[in-house]
Amino acid sequence: MKAYLQVLLFIILINNSFSQKNNFIAEYKLIYKPIKFDSLTKKKSNNENVEFQKYFKSLIYNLKNAGNSLENISYKLEFNKQASSFTINPILESDISRGKLLRTMLGIKDETYFTNDESIINNKNSYGEDFLVDMPKLKWKIFNKKKKIGNYWCYKATTIVYRENSKKKFNKTVTAWFTPEISYNYGTKNYSGLPGLIVLLKENDNISLQLVKIQEKRYSILSKPKKGKKISEKEFKALSKKMYENRKN
Repeated sequence: MKAYLQVLLFIILINNSFSQKNNFIAEYKLIYKPIKFDSLTKKKSNNENVEFQKYFKSLIYNLKNAGNSLENISYKLEFNKQASSFTINPILESDISRGKLLRTMLGIKDETYFTNDESIINNKNSYGEDFLVDMPKLKWKIFNKKKKIGNYWCYKATTIVYRENSKKKFNKTVTAWFTPEISYNYGTKNYSGLPGLIVLLKENDNISLQLVKIQEKRYSILSKPKKGKKISEKEFKALSKKMYENRKN
């Protein structure tokens, strides 16, 4: 609580040059830390099946080389006082097929996140259908720890998110660095609600998103997405689990 109050005081005292009457477009770059494939390599070497070894050798080679395609991935966050919209920028045609498997493994998807005071909506296409997934608001823990990232002094914050895959359920800590110098409570994907724009977000060990630049543009209304089936995050996870089990059978 003490750290949170200190950050709020910093917001009050700072000379904020960002107008509350215009739209801004923030560009984020994807920072990729290559996956270690030691476990896959060990599994391959312990299997005497020749075809199996060939398959894993090819898989590891393709995954390692696909990492280069991630260097071209960037995101756009458009925001104003009322709302924000976060999307991935178009991917180069040459990188689409080359990095598809690796992007799937890392959870890099072509989807939109819309945020305002009332809700956070994930607009996505899955299983051949458009969805409007209502995302829960996050609870943050703010630390009295700061560092300069690019041109901005940033504070550290963490939140716990719930994850589930085909093998287990688990909680994961996500770390954000936000700057009160840009006093909009938005960020990448559904990560919002901090007293300042998120400059750097680390969602897992291999992927981070970092602010590159911000441009001001003429004010326009950011509209809430309407195309798709409205569904809660809990309902969508249940649907995903059902679809996965159906594929296995």
